[in-house]
Amino acid sequence: MIQRAPKLLLLGIAVLTVSCYRISDNEDDGDAGKADSEYQNATGGEPESTDSLIDTTEGVAEVLLLDNLDDGDEINAVGGSWTLSDDNEWGGNSDIWPDVPFESVAPGYGGRGRAIHVTGTTGTALVGADFLMVTTTLHEDADCPLATPTEIDMAHFDGVQFMAKGHANGAALYLRLPFEKSGPEDNCTDGYPVRLTDTSHQRYMFREDLTEEWTLLRIRYEDLFRLSSPDDVAPEEVLRELKSLEWFFMGSLGELDLWIDDVAMFRDF
Repeated sequence: MIQRAPKLLLLGIAVLTVSCYRISDNEDDGDAGKADSEYQNATGGEPESTDSLIDTTEGVAEVLLLDNLDDGDEINAVGGSWTLSDDNEWGGNSDIWPDVPFESVAPGYGGRGRAIHVTGTTGTALVGADFLMVTTTLHEDADCPLATPTEIDMAHFDGVQFMAKGHANGAALYLRLPFEKSGPEDNCTDGYPVRLTDTSHQRYMFREDLTEEWTLLRIRYEDLFRLSSPDDVAPEEVLRELKSLEWFFMGSLGELDLWIDDVAMFRDF
């Protein structure tokens, strides 16, 4: 079931630099007791030592957590929500698992808490625009009919960071920042906010940064914004109207296995 409309036009792909930290486990947090219990229930063993966990605040001046997923529900820390979707509503034949609007799994990064884990394959019905998608909105009313942008000062930050592992074969895997019209007026006629630019100009392809070990990915705005046509807008405008983050896997006959945890904004020194 599709919760947010994708932009299916695929333009040129450019892979830019991103900060990657290869590690083996996850940061500790205030839900450690609950997370340890969930890990033991899921695996029958103890979570690994926190000695090997990466400090996800290291090397930056500020981190704003959007969600560590440890509470197990679809609501993130800023009041938005998570959804998992594929292209079936748009005439596609891709398959995503879990085949539900949202589900997290235990354990998450570091053998603690929870994380998102999606697997699936893209089909061929949309001839290269076939897709699977994970979305988190940034306001409780980000979806139609209100289409309310985030209240976070996104321009205060320098990018998005998250823990990830897995693989993406045969198709492109992006983090996208869609630029959408805000408010109900002349908007939401098909149930989704109107997209104001093609999201190829607000995306970063991180397929090559993904490994089978947990990795901290820090993706800077400068790598997400590649303005190249006259009708493009300033990054500050996109950030001001931002309603969601999208992990978007697109292409025919692709195979995805993706884990996501500890999603946050970061600010450099």
